[in-house]
Amino acid sequence: MHLNKFQIMKKVLFILSFLSILFNAKSQIKISGNSNHDFYFNGTPIKEFNGYSWEFEAENDGAEISMIANSLAFCNDSKGYLYAIDSKTGKLLWKFYAESKLYDGPNIKDNTAYLGTAMGTIFSIDLSNGKENWRIQTGGNVCNPPTLKDNMGYALSHDKKLYIFDLETGAIQDTIREKHILCGTPTIEHNNLFYPDWGGNFHCIDLATGKKTWTFNTNENSKWFTSPSVYDTLAFFVKLDSTLYVVNSTTGQEHWRFKADGKLSRAPSIKGNLIVFTTTESHLYALDYITKETVWDYKSTGTNWTHPIIVNDVAYFASGNKTLCAFDLLTGKLLWDNVMESGISTPYYDNKAIYFASGKKVYKIE
Repeated sequence: MHLNKFQIMKKVLFILSFLSILFNAKSQIKISGNSNHDFYFNGTPIKEFNGYSWEFEAENDGAEISMIANSLAFCNDSKGYLYAIDSKTGKLLWKFYAESKLYDGPNIKDNTAYLGTAMGTIFSIDLSNGKENWRIQTGGNVCNPPTLKDNMGYALSHDKKLYIFDLETGAIQDTIREKHILCGTPTIEHNNLFYPDWGGNFHCIDLATGKKTWTFNTNENSKWFTSPSVYDTLAFFVKLDSTLYVVNSTTGQEHWRFKADGKLSRAPSIKGNLIVFTTTESHLYALDYITKETVWDYKSTGTNWTHPIIVNDVAYFASGNKTLCAFDLLTGKLLWDNVMESGISTPYYDNKAIYFASGKKVYKIE
């Protein structure tokens, strides 16, 4: 059977269209590594520690591995530099100076990185060369990167505004002002955008209408409300005073809350009915949110500001005692640990490998 030029062209366009859909579905990567912001990674976990595949040294202390995307490992340091490292070889491809402190790395869409800084600047950076595409100047600290959806970006600023902007041009499309400081990375799920403020409020906006659907109030003012993890119809966020809140993401009604033995600083990781989270005193919990009971817990030492991640049936945790630990998710059994000389950043998983930073160095484990 012979196809004419028109039929061949139709088939080519169909294939290109399919590849475009497939690529775009994978290219919109969230800071948590998945679309639900639940810090769960589907892949083959590392159940035995066999040394490092490579090491990379940044120019300054305080290195943190923020994410892996487009075969690049992104690291930021205490002086405001963002490093793009070849994830296979550990070699530096480029670095970008953000002109002020970075509290977190970028979010990535297609061939572009989007970054927030302590001086309130939102940057768009070309991944191929590390050059700036454009910048937005807000009126306050943008301590975390924007959330990305379709062709729009959403960023929280200490000037009490949610910024909504065009990803290609950087043009601000709208702002939503709250009564309290905004900080963190908004979460998008079910076409709703979720974010906390420092007045103890948790907001939900319908992206289709741009209108606020509900606000949940904790009746407590605190700057330590985290960005939420969203799983199914529940949103999970924590407050530094040791309270984990679980809210219905559709109605804004409180589902339940848990009081931990210590202060909480990071959103939990979630798989199925298990919630895994840690206190600043390095107490790691695994809770069943259906039965509301503790499944297992692990108590370490030192001050911890990281959150655990889950890869299939293994939980990884950078303890405050400078130790990276791997636990069986269901039983809490310690599978392996690795002690470092400096504190360890939150680990990150990609393609059968764990990445983490300690001091000036970034490490890859396979």
